[in-house]
Amino acid sequence: MTNHKLTEEISVLKQRIQELEQSAAERNQAEEALKEFESKFRPLAEQSLIGVAIIQDGVFKYVNAKYAEIHGYTVDELLDGFPFQNLVPPHGRQLAEARMENRLAHGNKADGPAEFKKVTKNGEIINVVHFGTVESFHGKPAIFGFLLDITDRKRAEAALQESESKYHSLVSTIDSLYLVDRDGRYLLANENYLDRFGPMREAIIGKRFDEFHDDEFSIIFADCMKYVLETGNSYQDVFRGKRSGRDFLRTFSPVKDAGGNITSVTVVAKDVTDRNQAEEALRESEKRYRELCVIDELTQLFNARHFYDQLRMEIGRVDRYEQPLTLLLLDVDNFKGFNDTYGHVEGDRVLSRLGQVIKGCLRQTDSAYRYGGEEFTILLPMTTSEDGAVTAARIRTAFKKEIFSPVPGEGVHLTVSIGLGQYETNEDMKSFVRRVDQLMYQAKNAGKDRVCSESQW
Repeated sequence: MTNHKLTEEISVLKQRIQELEQSAAERNQAEEALKEFESKFRPLAEQSLIGVAIIQDGVFKYVNAKYAEIHGYTVDELLDGFPFQNLVPPHGRQLAEARMENRLAHGNKADGPAEFKKVTKNGEIINVVHFGTVESFHGKPAIFGFLLDITDRKRAEAALQESESKYHSLVSTIDSLYLVDRDGRYLLANENYLDRFGPMREAIIGKRFDEFHDDEFSIIFADCMKYVLETGNSYQDVFRGKRSGRDFLRTFSPVKDAGGNITSVTVVAKDVTDRNQAEEALRESEKRYRELCVIDELTQLFNARHFYDQLRMEIGRVDRYEQPLTLLLLDVDNFKGFNDTYGHVEGDRVLSRLGQVIKGCLRQTDSAYRYGGEEFTILLPMTTSEDGAVTAARIRTAFKKEIFSPVPGEGVHLTVSIGLGQYETNEDMKSFVRRVDQLMYQAKNAGKDRVCSESQW
């Protein structure tokens, strides 16, 4: 080997030695830098309230306690070769792996922040915000990830959205709702109110109530507002819409701030027309039912059951105030014979007509009853037996003038016998009726078509 050749080989060897020495120095510098980085990074990560992780080759190389806690694992469980995609819901794992490869391919370009779904050890799906960057870790690229659990925040947002949705749904279903400030200026109005009473929303918000209604309506509204603002209580009134002609129940309710001060008033106007009509129909039905319970259908006089109720009440009044009370008890003379001759239909016509005659002879304070069959009773409050005899004579005379025609060309007159008695203080009710009934039979025995009272015997 020549000297020249040997010199060249020595030169190459020296250059290689220099390169190795430079490479070792750089590696030592890198290791020192990594040690310095880890010595600063780890304490910060361990104390952080944000989850921190380093992912390399698809597994965790580092996780702090918060990262492990968020996912329900211990730090040791995640560092034991745990695949990062196992923290992703099954349906998102393929996308997560592709995202990881794409991040590594783009070097240290920052990623995020972005929201993701993660899965915990017990299978619960959580929401997180993730921020990541690619850095060298022990000489190889790795993902440095920072993670914040926002599950509670997302739940609160969802609950708020649901609450707002329910609120808007409720507001939209209320017949008519609007909100005014203390001066009566519109702050809010739902569609039902605008459709039924108001102009366009843009035209009324911020304007006073009395700018859109007549003086009478505005005065009533102002009075209701004054009551609510002064007392702090709700108030209700009923009004009739002039355009619709329908009835509305309006409820004023105070809205208070945290200090209990009234800041505004909500007004709900509910259409109660149908309800009022139904209630009126019900009242009429109940009235008719009560009448049917106490009215004799044939004569349109009260029935015997109501007679005793009314007599008991009148006797109570007499005992308290010592006012006179006279009772008439009358019976159609020879009614059985009339029925046997002309039939029950004609007999019913007689009783019906007698009921009309009796009504025509009484005062508003008097009351008449079909006692049973062809017998009738009449109560004359605040009436002595002498005055009662006048009424009895009037009835007897008026009925006697009636002409019945059970067969063509034949006119028939009928008469009544009447017993008359005045109530005696503390007298037994049944004894009182029995006494007058006996007077009525005395009238019959005396020849019928007459009035019989105790003063005559």
